[in-house]
Amino acid sequence: MVRLKGAVINVTVISVYAPTLNAAEEDKDIFYRDLKAVVDRTTSTNLLVVAGDWNTRTGPADEGTRHVLGRFALGTRCDNGDRLVNFTVANRLVVTNTRFQHPRRHLVTWRSNDGRASNQFVYILVRARWASSVHDSRGRTVRVGTSQSVLSPPTKLIASTRN
Repeated sequence: MVRLKGAVINVTVISVYAPTLNAAEEDKDIFYRDLKAVVDRTTSTNLLVVAGDWNTRTGPADEGTRHVLGRFALGTRCDNGDRLVNFTVANRLVVTNTRFQHPRRHLVTWRSNDGRASNQFVYILVRARWASSVHDSRGRTVRVGTSQSVLSPPTKLIASTRN
């Protein structure tokens, strides 16, 4: 976790690497419990950014998830995706990089070694109260050797003091 003190707002950035779909249920429960504890310790007025490899697919928003997901996500939601969506709802977060349309090559954050399979596992979350301040968001990874490892989450944010 990194805390940045700004002139207008303070920003807290939390980087995550979530358990894979094949991980033990207990490990997944521990991950989300510990992450919730960190989020709860963050001042509610801070701009909170939780970004990383969530090892899941959220898929695009449906009727029940429009308030936390956008229309521009790859794949079909799986169990880990349900966990992520439930976490965002419970903590009043929004998955920003599913709200902006980008070419598929900018959405893909994982490719199999043979290049046949690809998916979107990197997601960037912010508190819902700041969602309208995010003007663009996409998660990117860089291939290092045989695995995806370096995360670079560019997000364009416009924040101003509220009168």
